[in-house]
Amino acid sequence: AYACTSVCLTCTAQHRESVLVKSHCNMSQFEEPEQQLLPVLAIAAWKALIFIFKLLSSAQYRPHAPEPDDFERLPSTYRTALVVTTMKSRKVNFADCLVSWVRCKPDVIIMVAAASESAEIERLCRAAIAMLPSECASVVDAGDDLRNIGTAIRVIQADGASKRHQMVAGVRAIADQNSDIVVFQDDDSLWPPGLLAWLLKPFERRNCGAVGTSQAYVPMSTVPSVWEACAEAMLTQQFLDIAATQVLDYGCQSIPGNSIACR
Repeated sequence: AYACTSVCLTCTAQHRESVLVKSHCNMSQFEEPEQQLLPVLAIAAWKALIFIFKLLSSAQYRPHAPEPDDFERLPSTYRTALVVTTMKSRKVNFADCLVSWVRCKPDVIIMVAAASESAEIERLCRAAIAMLPSECASVVDAGDDLRNIGTAIRVIQADGASKRHQMVAGVRAIADQNSDIVVFQDDDSLWPPGLLAWLLKPFERRNCGAVGTSQAYVPMSTVPSVWEACAEAMLTQQFLDIAATQVLDYGCQSIPGNSIACR
């Protein structure tokens, strides 16, 4: 029995070795290294061609730039409401973001938070606007008189920490504000000075229904990490896609949700 087992194992090992040798010979016979690289090079060339086409098309994109007097005229012409969906995990630069929105002079900012976070969000809002003159903004409650207080900031509660539910709650909260433009805003986006005028300028055309923004990633330190560089590359690619389609057929396949203005 031992001898038979040894013979069987030896034959099996020889058979496996012969199969491996034969398979290796077949691969080396029909698939040369150069042939294996051809599909990869073809895909890389196609992707590079598409990128160059997008780059050339997006270079011709020209947004509707506001005139010098529009930075004061447009915020006072259109009644604008910001609906800000806020999460507990994103509070690193919350005060800076809120101050940047207030300086652009919207009429009302609705901060939508979960029930367990609303008190903390209201405390952060009061601490942030304390850095501004008192006439710039005030935290108000429902039913308060909004005249002569600059930007009114109101904190409301949503059913849960879900952006979709928070956006719905924010829209319902501004139903009685008679707003012309609603800006859906994430709580971690900084606005440069005058951004609201850039958002409102395209709405002077009656066929404009929504306006988006280009975005840039702000690194957490002076030297960006690899992941921060990847995030910046992703945002750049997104902008190239949108700008190219705007130039080619005046269409837009998507609008970034960080800051989107709707009529």
